[in-house]
Amino acid sequence: MSQNRPFRIVYWTPIPAPYMVDRLNAWADDPCIDLEVWFNARHVANRDWCVDESHWRFRYRYMRARYWRGWWYGFPAPLLYEARPDLVISFHSEPITILGLLISKLRGIPTAFMMEGPPDGYSPETPFKEWLKHRLFAAVEWVWSAGPQTQDYWLRYAKDAGKCLQIPHCIDVQHFSTAAQLGRIDRESRRQAMGLEGLTFIYVGGLWPRKGVGDLLQAYAHFLAQTNAPASLLIVGSGQLQEALQEQVYELGLPRVVFTGFVQKPDLPRLLVLGDVFVFPTLADVYGYVVEEAMACGLPVISTDVIGEASTRVEAGVNGFLAPAADPQRLAAAMAEFSGDAGMERARTMGKAAYTSRARRGPRQWANDATALVSTMLRSRSS
Repeated sequence: MSQNRPFRIVYWTPIPAPYMVDRLNAWADDPCIDLEVWFNARHVANRDWCVDESHWRFRYRYMRARYWRGWWYGFPAPLLYEARPDLVISFHSEPITILGLLISKLRGIPTAFMMEGPPDGYSPETPFKEWLKHRLFAAVEWVWSAGPQTQDYWLRYAKDAGKCLQIPHCIDVQHFSTAAQLGRIDRESRRQAMGLEGLTFIYVGGLWPRKGVGDLLQAYAHFLAQTNAPASLLIVGSGQLQEALQEQVYELGLPRVVFTGFVQKPDLPRLLVLGDVFVFPTLADVYGYVVEEAMACGLPVISTDVIGEASTRVEAGVNGFLAPAADPQRLAAAMAEFSGDAGMERARTMGKAAYTSRARRGPRQWANDATALVSTMLRSRSS
C-alpha cells in the first residue's frame, strides 16, 4: 500500500453519540487519516442527545437504516458502488453491518469490528447467535476491543489473538474537568436551591428497567436507615420509568430525592459537581461512558460490576467501589463507605484519584492510538 497518501477509513457506528463525535473529531485532524463516518441514522428512540453537525470536523453520511425491534436494517450501497476504502471499521451485531461485511469481503476491502465492551447479558444468547458470531469473527480481519475483558470474551470467537487489538475508550476529559471547576464556584448556592443537603449521591442515565434505578432507591433507603446525618440523592435523566420511580420514592418515604430530567453534555458537569459520589446501579451495560464522565469531574464511583471493563476502571478503595448487580443491600454498603466526616474526606481523596485515572485518556490519545493501529494493520497486510 502506498504511503504517499492518507489512509481512507470508513468508521461505521449506529448514531452520533457525543462521546463518539469527540473522538472522531480528533481523528479527523490527523493528516495520516482520510476519515468518513457512516451513521445508521441521526436519532433513535430513548436517546435525547443534541445532534449539531456544524461542530463536526469529519465527513459523514447517514445510511437511512431502519431501527426495528432492536436491530438496524438497511442496505449499505456505498460499499457496493463507490471507490473502495482502505479499511471499514464497524460494529458487528446489526443486520446492516453484517451485510456490509459480506460486500466488503466480496470486494476485497479490509474490515475490522469495534467492540465497545463484552456483551451486557441483557439479551439472551441463542444457538443461532453463537453460530453466527463464530462465522462473523472468522470472516473479519481484525477486532478492536475496549480492553482485556472485552478481548478475552471475543477471543472465544476470533481465535487468533493477533487479530484482536486493544484500544481503550475515551471521553472529552478536558470539557468535563474544566466545566466542573467552573461549576464548583456556585456549587453550594445551587445545592441549597435544589434542596440538597449533606452527603449527596448522584446518578446520571436513562430511567429504564435495565439501568437499575429502582435498586438505587432501595439502596438509598437502606443507607438512610443506618445514619442520622442528612443525605440526598440527585437523579439526572429521563425515560419510561420516571413516574414509577417517583412513586417509589413516595412509597419508601425517601427525603431529598431530586429528579432533574435529561441534561445535554454541555450542562452535565455543572450537575455532576453537585454530588459527592456517583452511583451507577446498572443491571446491564456494555460500557457505561457516564462512569468516565463522573470521574473526569472528580467524583468517586460506585458501580455494579456488570459495566464493561469494570476492573480496569473502578479500583476498589482507590477511586470507587464495585457491587453486584441487583443487590441493593450491597450497593448500600458501598454507599455507607462515604458516610460521616471521615467518609466525606474519603470521597474527596478518591475523587482526586478518579480524575487522575482518567486525565490522560482523551480524544487525542484515542486518535493517536487508532492511527497507530491502522498503520500497523494495513502495512502488515500489504507486506
